[in-house]
Amino acid sequence: MIGHNLTAPTSSVTERRRAVNLLNSAKTDLATSILRQATKYSDVVVRLQALSALLNRSDISVLDEVESILLHPPARSEEYLLANLSAALEGIKDAQAIPTLKRLLISSIKQALAAGSDEKAKGAVRKFIPTSQHVYGVRLPLLNQIAKEHREGGFELAEALWKSGAFEEKLLAAKLLGSSCKKNPDRALTLAKKFAAQISDWAVCDTLGMQGVKGIALKKQIELFAWSKQASQIKEPVGAPPRPRFAYPLREG
Repeated sequence: MIGHNLTAPTSSVTERRRAVNLLNSAKTDLATSILRQATKYSDVVVRLQALSALLNRSDISVLDEVESILLHPPARSEEYLLANLSAALEGIKDAQAIPTLKRLLISSIKQALAAGSDEKAKGAVRKFIPTSQHVYGVRLPLLNQIAKEHREGGFELAEALWKSGAFEEKLLAAKLLGSSCKKNPDRALTLAKKFAAQISDWAVCDTLGMQGVKGIALKKQIELFAWSKQASQIKEPVGAPPRPRFAYPLREG
């Protein structure tokens, strides 16, 4: 009966929406099949509710569609529906979903950085760190908050953010490396060296050195000492101007 209310041409939009909510709790193959049909309906609410219900049962066949919707929300899609989709993704454990989940996570961080952009802060970075190329202009308190929210992202997220290339993304990468370094000191040291070879300003350099490997400073002191001795032969990060008296000019409010 529930499936009929969802698939029957004569059913109203209200009946279909109610049917999707009920099918969400029915963990059967038939319910899954009907929900997949519901993702093709023109009504945005029915479609997004059905997608959330499928994700809640770890059905990753709809991941591409969900990614497209979250990156480019359809017209008239209410915020709570998009929030439900994002929440449903958190329960996905299938390894095949990792690339999609990583892209969505990076996208959400970029959106948070863009939303926190401040022209005055951006100008300060441009002035004091002229080698930085892509700058959002995000102040340090917000940057620390984002790093705290995503500290479980581990080495994979740190590396993805570093590759993304913006000034604040590299700062986040260094901070996230510091959150994970104790879990695998060898991997942390390897990644820190990789990052260091690509540094072009002192703010990122200081963040990587003081936060990125701080947690393994004792356990890896011999390796870190040897690395620092080698690195001391390089006078400045690649392309960077002389070191300023501060590391990051955006500490205040």
